[in-house]
Amino acid sequence: MYITTILYDGWTLCRSPLSSPALHLFDILSNLPDGIAAHVAVPQAAPDWLPGNAVIHRIETQDSARGRLGWEQRTLPGLARRLGAGLHLTSPTAPLFGTGRVFVSPGASSPAGGSAGFGSRLRGAFGRGGTARADLVWPEDIPAPLETPEPARLSPAVDPRFHPHNRFNPPQIEGAPELPAGYFLVHTRPDREAIRRALEAWTWASGPIGEVYPLLFLGLPEDLQEHARALGRQHHLRAETMVFYPAVRPDELHLLYQAASAVFLPDPAGPWHSPLRLGLACGVPVVAQETAVSDAIAGPAAYLVPGGDPRGTGSALIAVIIKDELRKQLRDAAQERVKSWSLQRFKEGLAEIYLKK
Repeated sequence: MYITTILYDGWTLCRSPLSSPALHLFDILSNLPDGIAAHVAVPQAAPDWLPGNAVIHRIETQDSARGRLGWEQRTLPGLARRLGAGLHLTSPTAPLFGTGRVFVSPGASSPAGGSAGFGSRLRGAFGRGGTARADLVWPEDIPAPLETPEPARLSPAVDPRFHPHNRFNPPQIEGAPELPAGYFLVHTRPDREAIRRALEAWTWASGPIGEVYPLLFLGLPEDLQEHARALGRQHHLRAETMVFYPAVRPDELHLLYQAASAVFLPDPAGPWHSPLRLGLACGVPVVAQETAVSDAIAGPAAYLVPGGDPRGTGSALIAVIIKDELRKQLRDAAQERVKSWSLQRFKEGLAEIYLKK
């Protein structure tokens, strides 16, 4: 059997474990191809839910834009050289110099939002340059980015725990609050712009359905919860129409999707492991922003609304609750869509990409 050593960037596993890049990496590590010697670099103690089939390298690093810049441009390539390993990243930023093979399968289309300071701008510039030199790994159901050479293609795949499940009552997650009987799951990256978009749409839907089907924001930090509450008061939204649910472990996330009445994605969908894919896999109606990526992923299997149309988005949120025939159409289309997603083909294709010279 061949043995190929791959170093994975575990920053997001520690610092944003419910982000699309982290969930994508969690799936890779949970389903490694045969013959891969996996190593994971982490900037703090590794979480206890991390799959146990990889060697962990803990290198303490400050949680800041400047700290992550050094992590991506110095720490990771230096460790990869010492290990004689290829480097696999699931965030769209890669080292510009100093390492061998670099593979990028981006869970998000762009770096996570945050401060626009010098460190963030420098990280973005270096990361874009490094990513342009890396081997881009892209889902086979999405058109290739126009500015890049044709990438390596893989079958889409999500954790097999994400599947349709009919429960009479919401599941109870140990150590977490009780879930509402019905809710819109809002699993988005934690930034103010995403919250603003969500609540502007919610002003059009909250009155008819909000008391029975609240927005459930997953894993927002305290400062963004307060920001959302303040925006809600500005929009005259009733407090009971918004629920702030704590972060859960990645291996428990499927329970929140399966129990949701619908998934609401105010962010553009990323290529790998976006909430759009997770909702489709669970057969739950999804309301999302219409983009080239989301249209390629979902087509008629989700309710896609053009960006910048909060009223249309609010109407979509109401429709996926009150129109039984629409819910059935979306569920049936989602089941057809995910039939072509193959975890086995994903694993086999990833092994071929790692071995290709």
